Amino acid sequence: MLPSLDNYDVFFGILNKKYHFHSSKIRSTGMNLRHSIVLLICMIGTSIFFLDLHSTVINITSEKQFNELLESKKPLLLKFFTGACPVCDVVKRPFEAVSNENEFKPIIFSELNFSESGSIGDKIARQYKVLGAPTFIYILDKNEVGRMSGIEDAKRFKNDLRAQLRNYFGSELEKLTEEEKPEEIISIEVEEGLSSLPIEEKEEPEEAKGMLAQLWFSIQAFFSFIIQKLKEFVWFIINQIRKIFGK
Repeated sequence: MLPSLDNYDVFFGILNKKYHFHSSKIRSTGMNLRHSIVLLICMIGTSIFFLDLHSTVINITSEKQFNELLESKKPLLLKFFTGACPVCDVVKRPFEAVSNENEFKPIIFSELNFSESGSIGDKIARQYKVLGAPTFIYILDKNEVGRMSGIEDAKRFKNDLRAQLRNYFGSELEKLTEEEKPEEIISIEVEEGLSSLPIEEKEEPEEAKGMLAQLWFSIQAFFSFIIQKLKEFVWFIINQIRKIFGK
């Protein structure tokens, strides 16, 4: 529980005597800090509520992570963006929405920020000769099979993206969809009569590893968001303290 502002009166009196500050100014700063703490708690709670740990959009932050996605043998879509790209902000939510559609679940959706020179995003962007943002590169068996640079119409972006996915990954989508269907029960006729035996399910360690990797990447992204907000809050407190002491 946050302390009551009434309990600050003694503290205000001490500061008045020693530093000749007005209690109203300090009291106002205390209220701002209190409200900021409440706001931060609400933001953290909201982010936890809306976080989708099963999201297929992976933010690539290391070369090792990128190589693991290439080795997964699944269709891979790379979205290159920058922080100063307004179009990138426009397509962000539609891109995430398409990534969560059942038809495209077998595809790995990923994104790279190549704003900073020398970053992993910049390195991979140079590797694939990306010249602008947003750029979408379709990779199959480690090879580029197509790309889309920019968008023609924001309203049609989702439909255009779906069409591109079906065009470049269509055969793989059909194959992976067939593999994911539940195995049927086969009836086997024997001398003593008829016996229905279910086919034993085979373990898929690679698939399990892929799901765990996506879960881990999502958790990393979540904690990175929390750490960033905590840093902003700490700097806010420091600035408020500086205002009190006139620095």
